[in-house]
Amino acid sequence: MNYRNLGFTLLELLIAFSIFSIIVIVLSYNFINFFERLSLEEATVYLFTTLKLFQESACSQKDYYDLFEFYPTIELCIWKVYNPSSNSYKNYRIIDLKKYKVDLISANFGTLNSLHFTNLGIPSSGGTIILGKGSLRKYIIITPATGRIRISDSPPESW
Repeated sequence: MNYRNLGFTLLELLIAFSIFSIIVIVLSYNFINFFERLSLEEATVYLFTTLKLFQESACSQKDYYDLFEFYPTIELCIWKVYNPSSNSYKNYRIIDLKKYKVDLISANFGTLNSLHFTNLGIPSSGGTIILGKGSLRKYIIITPATGRIRISDSPPESW
């Protein structure tokens, strides 16, 4: 019996290990990138649904003075409810994007970083909210005339 052909050579083992290592590296990179995209998507959808609720709340009231303010330096979005009896605002809902490990890159609504809807659901001014994680970006676009709110993977075409 010839026992010389029962094992693998060192060269065969090194080639197999190299191929296996390359496959593991590529899969782990895609796996990590998947979770980054997932957390960015989750934060974007949550902010989007809160903005839709904010808009619907404006449509259901005759006089609506609530504000939605954006603070890009600290990754916060705050829905402030106006109290006419005390003539002041109270924080109704705070969205902390640090919880999702997502950056609030910018929120452009005219000269201020705040959004207001009329009782017809029309915004005070149109604008774009940019969320990011690493090199990934998501855009929440609010059109000025109609108040349509949508999520996009690319910036508005007017840029």
